Amino acid sequence: MTNEEFVKVSKALSDATRVEILQIISKYGTICACKILERLHISQGTLSHHMRVLSDLKLVSVEKEGKWCNYSLMRGTSAKSHISSRASAPKKQSTLIRAAVNS
Repeated sequence: MTNEEFVKVSKALSDATRVEILQIISKYGTICACKILERLHISQGTLSHHMRVLSDLKLVSVEKEGKWCNYSLMRGTSAKSHISSRASAPKKQSTLIRAAVNS
């Protein structure tokens, strides 16, 4: 991972909502945006922004189905196994950042 990639991932994972989104996706494998919205109680526009950030960093993949999108953790991402192992219990964001970088 380059320094630039590290900075981008660190910024993305410094947002508690994004970490929670990744934990939800990890728990369910593939999940519709509508179900994420139900669990987080945020607006569709806010979720769309967070998902764009995570997708641009290739932390999540997206499959469109009608007007909704289904999200899953991107295969082969360095953060996937660490996020999955922490999905049931929230951890400090710094732990997730270190885990993503150290794998």
